[in-house]
Amino acid sequence: EYRQYSFLQSIFLGDAVRVIAKRVGVEVSMRMTEYTYNCLTRQYEKMTLGTVADTVGASLISCKTTIELMEKYETSVGRNTNMLLGIVVDDRGLVPDADVQRITEFGKAIQERYGSPIAETSGKGASITLKLKSKTIVDRVILQEEISKGERVLSWHLEGIKTDGSSVMLCEGTNIGHKRIATFYPTELVGLRFISDSSKAKPVIRRLAAFRAN
Repeated sequence: EYRQYSFLQSIFLGDAVRVIAKRVGVEVSMRMTEYTYNCLTRQYEKMTLGTVADTVGASLISCKTTIELMEKYETSVGRNTNMLLGIVVDDRGLVPDADVQRITEFGKAIQERYGSPIAETSGKGASITLKLKSKTIVDRVILQEEISKGERVLSWHLEGIKTDGSSVMLCEGTNIGHKRIATFYPTELVGLRFISDSSKAKPVIRRLAAFRAN
């Protein structure tokens, strides 16, 4: 009685399969992403149904929390490198819904943390000061060089200016390039001072911006 369905007995790697379990309300389309073949018996002993996203696993954006993605952003884009998201398409030819949701959350998190600086400035030379409108707690800055002039800064440090005019060391680093996100212990300040300790030529800082993470 199942003769007309005999062609359905053969599926191959990548083939789509409709999985229906009415008792638990499941009806999804999945692909065969993995199989186990016994070369002695010439039989397929096991197969795995899922999506490309399931197979690629932890490299996908939906497998990471927004907090993990923010940490990766700050240690990749925030250190003058690219961030690879690992986005793939599903059997519809679209970005999986879970990835879309996580990308949206990720974008919102970046905007909330870095969309509105407390204050920012730009400048040239070995020392650039950023004055704050009032005494404010700061815990991170974004530094950006004017890339059209080249990556000039070789080493630098950041000082915080307190209400009594004294300064405190906040953080230090080497290259800056397109973007450097530098974090430090939350400190109440009235200003910040960028100091270039060494450079290949006169530093040209396109952006020095102060932030406080929510």
